Amino acid sequence: MNNKYQNSQIFIRSFVVLFVVCMFVIILCAAGCAEKDVPLVLENEIENSSDSSDDSDNDSNDSLESQQNEEDNIPVEKVIEKTLGLVVDGYIHFPDGYKEKQYTEAEMFDLLENDRQTVWWQNVKPELYDAKMALEAAILEKGWRIRYTSAYRPQQYQSHLFDIITKLYDTSMLSAEEKKYYEDEKVKHNLGTLVLADSPHTHGTSFDAIVYDENGKALNGMQFKDERLEVLLRDLRDKSISLWLVFEKDYVHFDLW
Repeated sequence: MNNKYQNSQIFIRSFVVLFVVCMFVIILCAAGCAEKDVPLVLENEIENSSDSSDDSDNDSNDSLESQQNEEDNIPVEKVIEKTLGLVVDGYIHFPDGYKEKQYTEAEMFDLLENDRQTVWWQNVKPELYDAKMALEAAILEKGWRIRYTSAYRPQQYQSHLFDIITKLYDTSMLSAEEKKYYEDEKVKHNLGTLVLADSPHTHGTSFDAIVYDENGKALNGMQFKDERLEVLLRDLRDKSISLWLVFEKDYVHFDLW
């Protein structure tokens, strides 16, 4: 009796398990059929979407590649950066913590001379960089802007600039070709009449820049300086931020001392 009862229980359990398995298989098959009814539409949509995505990716890649090619030809310092919310034109130091590429003096000279990449913050004194940041903050407060034209210079480059001006003091010893060469170099490097053999630029304690007011009017140049800029610099010095326009006929030159 017990054996028959056990056998019937086993049979019932087996039947239930088999029924559940069959239902599960039927559900899976139904789901599979439902999926197969959809692809005619979805595959086209996915294919079109994929094509569109590929085109977008290609355009994006082309754009990035073009941008990268342009960036490969310039040093990492060449950027237009928002410093304290101020758009500053020129070659700007990256934010603190960014590890920029370090160039050798020879590499910098080549880029300065041949590619006219003239503004380098590498090798400037920390005090000069702090003064630069303070100046930018004061300029921002007034709604002005600043454009940098020079900062650190390797001695080789400074000597080259000094040689150009020195040669042009007396051109009687120069041939016509030599005279033209030095005159062209003076224009190329945007030189005035004052170039030092041993410049603060080579010691990382100065930069050249032009400041513009809220109307875009230059407040300084080689031959002039606006009183408003002098007042701003005096205000900075009252706050122990040393920055001076020290050289006559070179009022784009900001010096730390």
